Amino acid sequence: MKFTTFLSLLSKLKQNSLAGEFAHSLLAPSYRMGQLKSLNVSNIKPKKAAVLLHFSPDLDGKVNFVLIRRHVYNGTHSGQISFPGGKPEAQDENLWTTALREAQEEVGLVSNGVKYICSLSNLYVPPSNFLITPFLGYSEKRCVFTPQPEEVDGIIEILLEDLIQKEPVMSKQRTSNSHFIDVPTYVFDRHQVWGATAMILSEFKILLNAGLSK
Repeated sequence: MKFTTFLSLLSKLKQNSLAGEFAHSLLAPSYRMGQLKSLNVSNIKPKKAAVLLHFSPDLDGKVNFVLIRRHVYNGTHSGQISFPGGKPEAQDENLWTTALREAQEEVGLVSNGVKYICSLSNLYVPPSNFLITPFLGYSEKRCVFTPQPEEVDGIIEILLEDLIQKEPVMSKQRTSNSHFIDVPTYVFDRHQVWGATAMILSEFKILLNAGLSK
C-alpha cells in the first residue's frame, strides 16, 4: 500500500467503530477470552501501559510499521515481539505521551514528528496484569530506527500490505509459566507475532479493512 493511500484513509480510521473483543478473540489463545470474561478488571486494579502502532513510508513510498523484539530475560514477555511502549511516568501528560516517550526511548522515534490518529480498544493482559491502551500514529517522512540496547534485541519493520494479506496460522509458543500452547500467530518472514501484539493487530486490521471497503 502506498503511503499516500494510507493518508487518504485516516478520516475513516478515526470514524469507524472498533471491533474490540471480537477482534481480540480471533488472535487470542484458546483460553484467554473465557479467562477475561471471568475477571472484573476494575477490581484487579491493573497497571496501565501504552503502546504505539506507528506508520511511516519506506524508501519505495510504501507504508510500514515497526515492532520490536524483547531481550530474552527471566520475565513474562521474554524474547517476544511487541510494539514500542511501556508504563507511564510522572512527566507524561497522558497515555498518548507515554506511548511517544517509550517509542522515542526504545526505537529512537522522533516523537515531535508523530501525528495522532486514534486509540484502539484497551486490552488486559493477565500474565503481567497490564491494561494496555494501543495508539495509532504516523510520520510523514521515512524513519530510521535505533534500538535501545538495554531493552530491545532487534527492530522489525513490516509492510502494511503484508498484514493485509496475511492470515493467522497456529503455532506452538511458550507461555510465561513455561507451558507450550497452540496459539493464532501472524508470521512475517521468520518473525512470529502472537499474544497481545497479534490481538491488537487483529483489531487494527479489521478497522483498516472497513476503511478500504468503503
